[in-house]
Amino acid sequence: MRTVKIIIDIAMYLIFVALMQEHLWSDGLHEWLGITLFALFIAHTILNFGWYQSLFKGKYTPPRQLFHFLLITAVRQVQAAFLP
Repeated sequence: MRTVKIIIDIAMYLIFVALMQEHLWSDGLHEWLGITLFALFIAHTILNFGWYQSLFKGKYTPPRQLFHFLLITAVRQVQAAFLP
């Protein structure tokens, strides 16, 4: 299972980098790469669902609080960049 997760993560990274170079691809290929990236994101989220379940369990030490603050901040920045 871990190998599958790593392969999906690497594929997502490579496709994301390729999508940033939009001028190199035709519109059709760019759209298919985007659809593939979205499908991989869904698979990634499903495979790592246990991580989401463990977010609110355990003690909240200062390093963990900082990590969650930074995580939430990064998610909000992505949302602000892509959502109207």
